[in-house]
Amino acid sequence: MTKFFTVSSLACCLALSWSIGYAQTTTKTVKPYAYSMKITVSRPKGSDAEASLKDKTKPSTTAFTPCTDVWKRDVLSFQLTYDAGKRTVNKKDGTVTSSVTDVYFFFYNPQALGLKTTATPTTDPNDTSDTDADYTEMCEINNAIEYQACDPKIWVITRPAVGTAPLAMRPLAETADIRFGDIDHIYLSKDENLGTGKISDSTLRSYMKFDDLTQGLWSLIGVVGPIIDLNSTTPPLELEFDDQTKWAAWDAVSFMLGSPWGNGKICQ
Repeated sequence: MTKFFTVSSLACCLALSWSIGYAQTTTKTVKPYAYSMKITVSRPKGSDAEASLKDKTKPSTTAFTPCTDVWKRDVLSFQLTYDAGKRTVNKKDGTVTSSVTDVYFFFYNPQALGLKTTATPTTDPNDTSDTDADYTEMCEINNAIEYQACDPKIWVITRPAVGTAPLAMRPLAETADIRFGDIDHIYLSKDENLGTGKISDSTLRSYMKFDDLTQGLWSLIGVVGPIIDLNSTTPPLELEFDDQTKWAAWDAVSFMLGSPWGNGKICQ
């Protein structure tokens, strides 16, 4: 799998963007916005995943790819349909009302080992001196000030706002390492959202390969939030990634790479 790692810290833009784009104070009670998130997984034509679906001895209710083909056709596609809010302008006075919020996507591998506790933290994300066969990546720690060898449980998906820069997948050791409001961990920020309601998208623009990833059960999780309350004059509460009751909307799909337990095997 191609992976890109860059470091930038634009979390400070969160407060500024809220102050600019948040709804104007109103005395009229506004109905809560109907946020939504839906993820579907498909098996691209010609892939090993499609072939395995025709084999009645293989898993049928969970998207599965065997991770055994020498031509590396172990691929799946993920279609995203979500509504992260709308932005409207009052034609009479030009005031803006916005329920637009952020969208997060991340792959989750519960079988991963997380941080390598015996590794030495470094300020250089390219310093792989402490990586090994079990801890192959460098994960962000201490708000991306330092990095440490890990077997990531989380791969946060981000995408560029403009230009030809590729989408990126950032490895994180644990769910707790997902940073609310950090543009490096947001798939679609409220500032880049068109503000027209429902959006349809394909993760990584097309199907994705799973070469070099650990086999086993995985999930893709999508989160919309924090909730924008148009009847409130205070900023929204910080999104907590370990408490789904605080999310505006979310969905998750499971898929299987090779063996259900993994046992340390890699898709290759």
